[in-house]
Amino acid sequence: MGAGETRRPAVTAPNHDGPEETLVSDRPQDIDRRKPIDSQKPGAPVGRKQARVPGPGAAEPWVRTPEEIGNSGDRSVPAPRAPDPPTMKLEAPVSPAPPASQAPQAIRVISSTPLFRHSSPARQWLFEQAEDASEWCTRKQWIWRAPLLLYLVIGGFRHMSDSEYSTFLFGGVTFGIHELGHVALGWAGRFLAIAGGSLAQVAAPVASIFIFRRQRDYFGIAVAGAWLGFSLWNLATYIGDARNMDLSLLGLGSDPEHDWNRLLSMTGLLRFDHVLAFLTRGVAFVSWGAACGFGAWLLVRMAKGGKKRGA
Repeated sequence: MGAGETRRPAVTAPNHDGPEETLVSDRPQDIDRRKPIDSQKPGAPVGRKQARVPGPGAAEPWVRTPEEIGNSGDRSVPAPRAPDPPTMKLEAPVSPAPPASQAPQAIRVISSTPLFRHSSPARQWLFEQAEDASEWCTRKQWIWRAPLLLYLVIGGFRHMSDSEYSTFLFGGVTFGIHELGHVALGWAGRFLAIAGGSLAQVAAPVASIFIFRRQRDYFGIAVAGAWLGFSLWNLATYIGDARNMDLSLLGLGSDPEHDWNRLLSMTGLLRFDHVLAFLTRGVAFVSWGAACGFGAWLLVRMAKGGKKRGA
């Protein structure tokens, strides 16, 4: 070293992968590298290191910032940055899209109430069917369905006033299905062969209701429900005559037997024929009344919101 040269201080830099290495530098920013981060004095600010002055004649001590450490290529790890405080994202509530159904406002209001939402599944299903039926009415005409509904209403009153009355449209069909039921269950034994006629004349209207529901024909459901009432009224007359056997019977044979006299005699319930007939008439009235009321409601919905096009 010459006489005019100045001795540069030796700087010891920390090496985390091995022994410390000695650097010779006269840059002020390298002086603090002589001491590792772990040997800082207690209480020093995090992320800022105090430089150790090597001796007399050295530069004034300074404090290095994390930015200076990064620019100088220091291999020491800077203090972690404090995370940003969490922010709360506020979103306006999104209202559900209005239903495309043209159901009455009363049905939509009732179906959205808490009482309806927590009601039984049967009640919820009933309101859903009413909403669907109301939408179906918007594409149908009521003018030619009104006479048929009027015929069903008159037929019900005739059945209640005359126990032997049989409607013109449904009486013959019901009798034919009754006789066909005897033939269809003739192989199933004596009891079922006799009961097959009555079972068939009740099952046919019930099956019609399910068929019309599958086809989404709600007025057809009303007609089939009224037919079920007419069939039950005829059946009640037949049951009530089990002991007296005063009715004139018709059948496929020359000497038809009284079905319900045989059935109630075989089961020991012959003395309850009038009670069973009364209960059957009650079910018939409920079926007919519900069907006619439903049909009238459909016609009103058609008249109020029906479109001017063919059904």
